[in-house]
Amino acid sequence: MERRKGGVGETSWEKKVGDWREKEGTRDKVGEFKEKWHVCENEAIRYCLQTLYYGLCFLKDVTTDRQRSAQLQRWRDYMHASTAFPVGMFVVFTFWALYALDRELVYPEVLDELIPSWLNHSLHTAVFPFLIIDKILIHHKYPSRLSGCVMTCSLALTYIFWTLFIAYYEGLWIYPVLEVLRSHERAIFLSVCCLFFIFFYIIGEAITNFVWRQPSHHYWISLVITIESVWSSLLVSLIISIGPASSSLLGQPGHHYWASLVITTGPAWSSVLGQLGHYH
Repeated sequence: MERRKGGVGETSWEKKVGDWREKEGTRDKVGEFKEKWHVCENEAIRYCLQTLYYGLCFLKDVTTDRQRSAQLQRWRDYMHASTAFPVGMFVVFTFWALYALDRELVYPEVLDELIPSWLNHSLHTAVFPFLIIDKILIHHKYPSRLSGCVMTCSLALTYIFWTLFIAYYEGLWIYPVLEVLRSHERAIFLSVCCLFFIFFYIIGEAITNFVWRQPSHHYWISLVITIESVWSSLLVSLIISIGPASSSLLGQPGHHYWASLVITTGPAWSSVLGQLGHYH
């Protein structure tokens, strides 16, 4: 059935999106691309992962068979440790960090006309307290650190390669921050993002062991070392990546990117890789 023009079906949302695209000078193929490849967006992937995770939680709770319940519990705990918690925390912290730095890099101001603030917070804020509540109420048994971090890194790298494939295939970066960066600056930024997935995995492991009073196994020492390394890498790489990217648009000279990359991110990677050697 053909929709009525100006009716509720086409209406305010489609009209606003159309006006926004026209205002921003966006090509029509971008809209078609978004509809075709909408699953590649971070939010859609997180929705699928969170839905699968909480679905496993529900199935585990309603299953009466002990053997099947134990299997579901292992899957649930592994997914919480390697996927649900790192991805959820990464989305919250990276979104609001970039938003505070320059919201146009991740959530342009024009989107305020399309998306209400409560919906934005439900997408990028509410996940944080629910993940913490989950950790407090449920004792999740973490896998070995190497196994969990390999799964977390595999997920991060898969999404990064998918994003790069989309950019190559359509010439479109799905996040504005990637569009303003040069190739080597993107390499720095994406490397730090991958590092943060491991960082949030170790954070989740430390929180679980603290809440449920498990033997430390030097988790807090590992955590402090990793936080220091990641934090220093993030600060310097942001200066290297975002600053020169903005300056390059103004025609200002660049810096010694690769030397800075080795100096700043090298110790962080060494620290994190060293922590992977600690098994349960």
